[in-house]
Amino acid sequence: MTKAFDEMTYRQDFEAVNGRQPLDEELEHAKGLVERYTVGKDGDNGVVTYHPSKRSRFKDFMTSAFGWIMRGGTLLVMTPVFLTLLFFNLIKSTIGVFVIWFISKVMLGFIFMGIVFLCDQAAFNEPEKTSGLLRDVGTFLFGERFFTYAVPNFFPHPTVDAWIIGIAIVVCAFGMTFSRYEA
Repeated sequence: MTKAFDEMTYRQDFEAVNGRQPLDEELEHAKGLVERYTVGKDGDNGVVTYHPSKRSRFKDFMTSAFGWIMRGGTLLVMTPVFLTLLFFNLIKSTIGVFVIWFISKVMLGFIFMGIVFLCDQAAFNEPEKTSGLLRDVGTFLFGERFFTYAVPNFFPHPTVDAWIIGIAIVVCAFGMTFSRYEA
């Protein structure tokens, strides 16, 4: 078996990967890759076949046989990094979720007060005369004091709100820690 650069195989591989023919500079650069593109000729029919070099076969064997050691070592080294990153992302997501919670409650309050004002103007003068549906929705979202004192309660249902906020914090923290796209 002779070691020679198989230009045709390289051109076919390059075109399959890049969708175009290689430039002359790329072809010259690739001629140094003899170990990957070694060819041998079958004596009878002259067919050129690909034969991997001993070095590439050894490298493939070592990767398949001992790859789990490298993967475990990488995981062992990266675990403290990811735990630290998760801790800081928990802090950031806690602040973010609470800010978004309060801003959304304020905006929802303005929208709801506008709907109450447009639909039932008597609600501002005499809150007990507010229609049933508007009063029920307002009480559910902002508590009972919303209609009597015009003061919204940001946590009218503490248990449910705490669960929603807690789940949102954890989901946001994991999403920021293990996202595939870094900002």
